Amino acid sequence: MNDRVFPDLHPAGGAVILRRTPLVEDGIKSLSESEQERGEVLVLGPGALTRDGRTRVPMSVEPGQTVRWLFKAEAASFLHRSHSLVMVADRDLKMVEEGGELRALHDFVIFRKVTREFRPYGRDGKVVVPESSAEAQQFGLAVSVGPGRFTEDGASRLPTSVKPGELFRFMSTYGAPSFWHKGIKYHVIKDEAVTMIVDPEPASAEERAS
Repeated sequence: MNDRVFPDLHPAGGAVILRRTPLVEDGIKSLSESEQERGEVLVLGPGALTRDGRTRVPMSVEPGQTVRWLFKAEAASFLHRSHSLVMVADRDLKMVEEGGELRALHDFVIFRKVTREFRPYGRDGKVVVPESSAEAQQFGLAVSVGPGRFTEDGASRLPTSVKPGELFRFMSTYGAPSFWHKGIKYHVIKDEAVTMIVDPEPASAEERAS
């Protein structure tokens, strides 16, 4: 099912029209703490206009791909010729499924939370995180990182601050919605919530993914 099936649908700007598909893992419907949803991309808009109105921001997905988003509030459901469809802004799509794995979109970071003893001072004796913010900071292990968000003119992407496999700290005040994939709990945040990259050392006994 794609745009050839719905030639009369023409979403504007950065809108994406999808058909919801069930989240099923090992024959059991997957329920997410953050109301994760999944859908097949059907029709794309031409892309959101840049601030100067001269060009359009390229779309991040293609018809036929399976994508996920995390909040029902981000999607608008509607009926079209007896088909139940949903419209989501391209910027709100968090990840795309590829070969059974998940690839982050835009400037989103998919990660697993890691428990680690907090050390307010680095090995060189310098303060790396103010103690007053220690409780608001948490550790994450990056699994997939998006290519970065587009610049205002849509010509290039801004680089992300973290790479897959890196351990980082993030501000929990930004929120980190959770979801399940293949029986493993993951979280997703925007790159701007990452506050620092932790020394790339092997995980110690006090560290464990959760």
